[in-house]
Amino acid sequence: MRTREKNHYSCWRFLIRMVPYSLAVSLCLIGQASAADDEIQLKWEHRYIKEETREMVQKVVSTKDGGGLVWANGTNSDYRILPPLLVKADGTGREEWSKRMPEEFFIADVEQAKEGGYLVMGALRLEPDKLQLIKLSETGDEEWTKAIEVEGGAMIPDKYALLYSDFAETSDGGVVAVGQKYLEESGKYLYKIVKITASGEIEWDKPLNNSAHRVFVTKSGEMFIQGSVFSGDAHLYVAKLSEEADKLWEHTYEQKGSVRINSVLPATDGGLLVTGYTNRFYSDPSFDDIVAWHIDSEGKVVWQKLYDTEVGNGEVSDGERGISLSETADDGYMLIGVMDSINANPSKWNFKKLDRSGDLLWEKTISFPQIRVANAVPQGNDQYLLLGEYWEKGTTSADKRDIYLIKYGKAKTIVSLEPQMEKHKLKLDKGGTEELKVTAVYDDDTKEALTNGIRWTSSNEEIAVVDENGQVTAKQKGKVQIIATYQGKKAVFPVQVKG
Repeated sequence: MRTREKNHYSCWRFLIRMVPYSLAVSLCLIGQASAADDEIQLKWEHRYIKEETREMVQKVVSTKDGGGLVWANGTNSDYRILPPLLVKADGTGREEWSKRMPEEFFIADVEQAKEGGYLVMGALRLEPDKLQLIKLSETGDEEWTKAIEVEGGAMIPDKYALLYSDFAETSDGGVVAVGQKYLEESGKYLYKIVKITASGEIEWDKPLNNSAHRVFVTKSGEMFIQGSVFSGDAHLYVAKLSEEADKLWEHTYEQKGSVRINSVLPATDGGLLVTGYTNRFYSDPSFDDIVAWHIDSEGKVVWQKLYDTEVGNGEVSDGERGISLSETADDGYMLIGVMDSINANPSKWNFKKLDRSGDLLWEKTISFPQIRVANAVPQGNDQYLLLGEYWEKGTTSADKRDIYLIKYGKAKTIVSLEPQMEKHKLKLDKGGTEELKVTAVYDDDTKEALTNGIRWTSSNEEIAVVDENGQVTAKQKGKVQIIATYQGKKAVFPVQVKG
């Protein structure tokens, strides 16, 4: 274990000056545990058992119904490689369907399609020169398959190595994919980005200066790519490209040690949220530290941090890796990490609640017996899916494994706000006032009147204004909307001012 050099908690900095050391520790730990338990709780957990197989989980995709689509690679009891497995779970964790992909098919990535269903990108070992795109319906039925011949091929069949790593849909119904071209004579790779039209044709195929592991398409059609730059150590590389893949800007973000990125997600400001880990010694995971960035749309660092995980007695975890960074409804962030070795059984997830500057507010560590951590994704509304593998008790990595999916989130999640009004529309005389009130509706069907933390706005302050307490004052004849916003949800009060 290593000793924490800096304590992140503001309560600690205050209490240590006011009370004895032991009491300060107790008060801070109690406060942090209470805050964490109020903010994040287990919603459900589920094991998906497939007979006589070893399912090695790769990714979980958050779905619009509150569930997830899991991709796993597996083998049978004779160690024969099985086609990739997809399992769809609904919002309660119940398995809706599962599907094996075609024989000799290897998945590179899976995403939820914008118009419903799912897109799967990969390659067939018997057709290594073609990139395969498969569209699945909401129920897992195959709707179409497109085989696109790409220069340099889609995989190296004798090495079972896919040459494309990620893709994203474009607004015209096509996709962009990032990958690499293998130069057999030199054994080197050339990195590239390819645009594929909705009809399955190559629109353009352009080289990239650096490696590209992930690609995102913005609402305006521009693209982010994330990769690595090697200069002794590996550093985070991000570039922004136009719709035609012309470079708008690129930046390298250096950090002490070699960095490996596990998650890149879009931020609400048009930038990116990035997390992974930095390691000063490649072969020793005990020196891993979580690293995270919020990068804005122009490539500037909003904040960048290194994190340890508190394990008690002033000590921190020996090894930890960031696997998800997302924004929360209160304008902060949730950072999810893996504690200790990625092969630990059981390994542990760690939730870190961060403020707007990326500073730690509280953290909570959880573990499940016989579960090996693999991944985590946010679902919106401060809900999170955790993906792991269930190892049969007493077995090794070569024995039975099953997919394990866990959902965590706020003890109560607000699904909507309701305006407290006796009539459909509030009518006021000029100069009249009225105090507006809002009710929160939670995911367990309970309701609660809100008294603070609401942001009030008027759609037209020349007609009516509203103060921070929800009191509206009519100014002149007309119609206006008073809007209450709380934790990302809105309630609208139609107001008519009479002359």
